[in-house]
Amino acid sequence: MGWNLDALDDCLRGGRGATIAFTLHWDCSAEARTRLAERVPVGDGELVLFDLLLEVFGERGVSVIRR
Repeated sequence: MGWNLDALDDCLRGGRGATIAFTLHWDCSAEARTRLAERVPVGDGELVLFDLLLEVFGERGVSVIRR
């Protein structure tokens, strides 16, 4: 499907990807937060990449359980 946030968003919209709604159990999420600390432009501001991922999941109806 791709290797970027647009591809993830496309996958979560349905059709060819995941069936919404589901729950993602994110193991090692604290380590992921550390590794995904890059700030990325969003609209008129920026977000930490980890937080942007959580936002994308939330907007598409995916529940995320961080472990």
